[in-house]
Amino acid sequence: VAGVAGSPFLIRQIREEGPFWRGALRAILDIRDRSRALGARTVLVYLPGRGDMYYERATGRPLPAESFERTEASALERFCAANGIAFINPSARIRRHVAGISAGAPQADYPYLRVDGHMSPMGHALGAEEVRAALAAADLPPDR
Repeated sequence: VAGVAGSPFLIRQIREEGPFWRGALRAILDIRDRSRALGARTVLVYLPGRGDMYYERATGRPLPAESFERTEASALERFCAANGIAFINPSARIRRHVAGISAGAPQADYPYLRVDGHMSPMGHALGAEEVRAALAAADLPPDR
């Protein structure tokens, strides 16, 4: 939670479209192009980090507007919209879930593992619910 601002270097890479960020975006476009060649559409599912998702619960304060997750997710969403890639972000669903976890709840109720910050089965279930909802609503941009 203390590192929710993320690495200033990585945030600069995103904002300034530095070489690491451009490389990531090129890889996403390569996936999109290969998918199209197979007749498939590309959907990018954003998986937010644990610190950003637990920040409000841990600190009692709103997540800073300048958090790494918000910077990255916003940039990816814009990129996907401009390049005909569906973008699904379960961050709001995960934050709502975290806010509703009762004190003393078992670790299984939390969306991230205790030790290493990867998503837990609950976190993957929340992400899957967001994907299912987006697909059911056909809330995907048209393929270009």
